[in-house]
Amino acid sequence: TLAERCQMSAYLCYSVALSAFVYPVVVHSIWSNNGFLSANNSNPLLGIGMVDFAGSCVVHVTGGMTALIATNILGPRTGRFRDIRGNLLEKPRPMPGHSVALQMLGTFILWVGWYGFNSGSVVYLMQNDNYEVVSHVAINTTLAASAGTVMALFIDTAIQEHNTGEVTFNLSYAMNGCLAGLVSITAGCAVVQSWAALIIGAIGGAFFLCCSKL
Repeated sequence: TLAERCQMSAYLCYSVALSAFVYPVVVHSIWSNNGFLSANNSNPLLGIGMVDFAGSCVVHVTGGMTALIATNILGPRTGRFRDIRGNLLEKPRPMPGHSVALQMLGTFILWVGWYGFNSGSVVYLMQNDNYEVVSHVAINTTLAASAGTVMALFIDTAIQEHNTGEVTFNLSYAMNGCLAGLVSITAGCAVVQSWAALIIGAIGGAFFLCCSKL
């Protein structure tokens, strides 16, 4: 979203600023036992605090907010909402990726990597029967990703069928729904039951599609 739209010097500057000043504050607030958002704090926020097992908020929300602010500064892509003369288009011009096959490959790579991201957050496999937690995390990760994929694909197909009378399947929405489900379950993958992981993933996929259609 950003790397190909700004100069390398700007990319390095905001990366250094984010790593040096923003992430440490967020990480300490949630993952440190003394953080004001941590559920392990002796006096947590609102009396309950929050659990972010593998980084839904710490990693993904922080990165997403950074991308949102940066794209607001950069502005929309040329030709996306306005023509070359600056006139507003009636409908945004679609800019699909050049290769759905490579998009699918990248999605599967991320999905597989997420098992290391979520399950790897257990850190100590053989301590206190943590292997059971690892297996539970992996199952919830799979369920949420699958639910996000199906939900995004189903809703988009239903919308297209209602508008055009034809049934079409958009793999791009399915892939992004998968990633939305993965991001959604990352925080609670170790503490929610499997049925809840399905619901969380489905909500993530639906939320992505709704925001994408705005």
